[in-house]
Amino acid sequence: MTEHPQTFDHFVALADRYFETAAWEEASRALDAADAATRIISKEQLIALDTRRGHIERRKGNYQQAVRLLVQALAANTEGQNLTHVDITCELGNIYMKIDFIKARDLLLEALQGAEQLSKQADLHDDLDLSISAKVQACRAVGKLGMTKYHIATTAPVRRHPLLEEAIDDLERRVQLAESLQHQLERYGDRGKHAFRANVMRIFGLGRLALCYTALHQHEQALQYVRAAAESASRSTDPLVRGLIRFYHGYALLAAGLPDQALLQWEYSTDSDLCSPVIALCKEPSEEHCRWLRRMRSLRSRFDRHDEVGYTALDYAVLADDPKCTAIVTRGLRDEMDSRFPDEEAEADRQVAIKLAEAHRRKQYRDIFQLAFRPILAKTSSSFDSDARLYDLRVQYTIELKTDLRKRELFDKFRSIPYSAFRSLGRLPKPSNVDDMAGLREHLRAEVHRTEGQLPAWPYIVFFSYEWRGRRVGRLNEPDDNDHTQYNRMVDAVELLLGNKDKTTRTRKLTRDRVFIWLDVASIDQNNQVPGAQGRGVSALPLVVTLCNTMISLVDDSYFSRAWCAVEALLMQSLVSYGHHAHLEHHAPQLGTDKQQARGTLIPSRRLKQLQDVATNGSKYAVTKLEDRASIRFLARQAKLLEKL
Repeated sequence: MTEHPQTFDHFVALADRYFETAAWEEASRALDAADAATRIISKEQLIALDTRRGHIERRKGNYQQAVRLLVQALAANTEGQNLTHVDITCELGNIYMKIDFIKARDLLLEALQGAEQLSKQADLHDDLDLSISAKVQACRAVGKLGMTKYHIATTAPVRRHPLLEEAIDDLERRVQLAESLQHQLERYGDRGKHAFRANVMRIFGLGRLALCYTALHQHEQALQYVRAAAESASRSTDPLVRGLIRFYHGYALLAAGLPDQALLQWEYSTDSDLCSPVIALCKEPSEEHCRWLRRMRSLRSRFDRHDEVGYTALDYAVLADDPKCTAIVTRGLRDEMDSRFPDEEAEADRQVAIKLAEAHRRKQYRDIFQLAFRPILAKTSSSFDSDARLYDLRVQYTIELKTDLRKRELFDKFRSIPYSAFRSLGRLPKPSNVDDMAGLREHLRAEVHRTEGQLPAWPYIVFFSYEWRGRRVGRLNEPDDNDHTQYNRMVDAVELLLGNKDKTTRTRKLTRDRVFIWLDVASIDQNNQVPGAQGRGVSALPLVVTLCNTMISLVDDSYFSRAWCAVEALLMQSLVSYGHHAHLEHHAPQLGTDKQQARGTLIPSRRLKQLQDVATNGSKYAVTKLEDRASIRFLARQAKLLEKL
């Protein structure tokens, strides 16, 4: 959390800074915080949020949602032909470049004319700020207009050279405007923080000129422009800019008859520059990008790579809900798996299936964590009521599963058992024991069929994070050892919780009958033989953490060195920042004491900074299966994006 004023303007400015590094998820988080910081949102604030969210949705490939947000912002802007109107119109034109070239051309012409009119007004009134802002919009619009003409010319049955010449004129004008802007900003100062945009517009102007000259088979000219673009892009803070320009460079080289050099551009990667051209194209899927991806696949460009935030080309294609792009990337992955497992076709199939399933799971995690849960967590209320906020989260989770088949296929329902029933067990149930599991199902069914509104008070649900100790005595599928160590610690922890409720629970009047337990061995159906049933429970586990009031970690010497325990703890530590959840550590009695009689200790966990490296420090955090590393990295990122700003 920061020490800056938690104001609307602060969070919007933070989102704008994230825009400069293409950190769209972080920008969305900042905009959610801006929304939550204002009880009654003004028209101007609504326009600012919708416009920026529209930009983000376009960059995620969600074009329909982007159009909806921008049209909504445009309707709210009743000030006539101002900068906001021009900006939104230009962005709408940018989106329609992906789906309707003629409509895109008309919108971009309108935006360009509006920007030029504002520029004249600025000159008339000697308004330097308006002059610079209008020039930025004109530069943007004319470049997009040039690319629209390029698309129309190159997708027509017969290539239309005159239109390509017009596209070149527009793009050359963009480069000139961008360079003029850069000189003006150097002279007067970057008062509107336009230098970044001017640089990006110049880079893309040069890169797209290379596309036009390639279409005209003027390869020397194309290479001249793209090399200039690449030289400038190498210093850009935006990984997407670098990735796309490397694609343009490779494309120009390929057209010039240099496929090996083209592949070198497309395969370039360093630890600080991981956004490959394949990934860059998948971030904003379109018919054109799909054609280019097919070309890259034909040259055996690598598709199985991740970018600086751990996402792959397949992740982005699935996130955008683009079937064509997803299919191309999947085929590219299959090519790589065939090379990796030349004599094991079944293994190649399995690897591709795992990657595809994981990409779909990640999309649903993002949707629920970022779009469903985070706004609920961030919203302000007149009375601080954590019980009600947790109830809202549980209701929203139920709605997500009920209304979305994909989520229902991936994630299980939220189940818990009463503490009284758990206490009566006397030990942790064994998944292999039919009677144990049958008894548990009775309690689970009883709670599943009761809504929270029918309960006498808000359920207070405790999530236990712990090691399955059966593996220590050679029984890998049992959660506890012969001494029932973990069960006894759980009971002790709840009793300590009840005894210190005012200090640790973030709830009102916690009583024994309000306490419910979410326990993996009980709440995940261990013996259901229906395909995918147990997997749904396991997949839901990170989401379940969010739905529980408190996580109690049964800490031992190795707890925080186990990657899954650490990432569960990191997720809850991030949630604690909103003030509705609690994360507690249970420490067993000291050695030498009578463990049957002695009480352990229950203390608040404050390890957010300590756990920040769970995604990157493989030597510190152990996993049973190496392929779990990608999931750990992804969930650690979701925890970061869920944390309150």
